[in-house]
Amino acid sequence: MTPLPPSPSAAPPSLPKPASPAPSATLTLTIATPDEGKTFRVKVGSMVLFDLKADSGMQPWMIQPPDPAILAPAGSPPAAQGETKQLYRAAAPGMAMVTATGRPSCNPGQACPQFIRSWRVTVVVEP
Repeated sequence: MTPLPPSPSAAPPSLPKPASPAPSATLTLTIATPDEGKTFRVKVGSMVLFDLKADSGMQPWMIQPPDPAILAPAGSPPAAQGETKQLYRAAAPGMAMVTATGRPSCNPGQACPQFIRSWRVTVVVEP
């Protein structure tokens, strides 16, 4: 009787593919006071942080909320005295004008200048 040839060795079981790297943290664009008048472009899903610092003798900036369909509110991170921080998520393609106003900080009973400072940027959200 002839011996049977050895059975071919079974191929090793396939190893699972390595997991794809975790997606990097969502991109956050920081827009600051000196960026006044500029236009910024971001992709849907990006985060946009407004970090406005008031000049000496001024109250913190008041940011008027942009169109929430384009830039959705995402919170107010902690801010230092005289600083305004607002975080938004780029929700859909479009263009949002973001404005803020600043007023003088005056003590009660003290003469106070009557002016309002205006600040503005444009954020274009792309698909």
